[in-house]
Amino acid sequence: MLVLILWPLMAFGGTHASTAVPFGIACVVCALVVRPRLRGQLDAALLLLLSTVALQLTPLPAALVQLLSPHAGSVREALTLDPGATRTSLWPLTIDDRSTVWALVEAAGAVALFFAARGQLERGGVRRVVRGIIGIGFAASVLAIAHAATGSRDIYWLFETDVEGPHPFGPFVNRNHFAMW
Repeated sequence: MLVLILWPLMAFGGTHASTAVPFGIACVVCALVVRPRLRGQLDAALLLLLSTVALQLTPLPAALVQLLSPHAGSVREALTLDPGATRTSLWPLTIDDRSTVWALVEAAGAVALFFAARGQLERGGVRRVVRGIIGIGFAASVLAIAHAATGSRDIYWLFETDVEGPHPFGPFVNRNHFAMW
């Protein structure tokens, strides 16, 4: 479980699909292995949240999409290079399919990690996990401080970042991502 917490942190803060999607899939697989019991309103709310994101990917009749999102048609026409492509009878609610799939996999991974962690920690090992998280946080902080001291614009002094603005902070493209962690 600690590896699943460590992976997005050290893989550039999970800001790229190439690191975030494997994390989400690994968390879902972990939850399937642990097989936690789902119960209560929180679990229902989390599953409802995931289903609303998945609903955005479901092709719906154009009239229903226009009712739910009145400007969806004009936005699609403005964003497409092929004006005839927006004249189909079924539309998803999302404007950017790839980003919505990425968000769904990442959110499903986070929810699955929560379920798996809760199921695993009900059987014990809370102190070990807390110590591991503290160690991960300490190591990331030391790495970030060392990185900031050198003033490098590359993540881990090796990987060039395509983001303008402040220098990366440790494994994070943006120092606000570090604050979130």
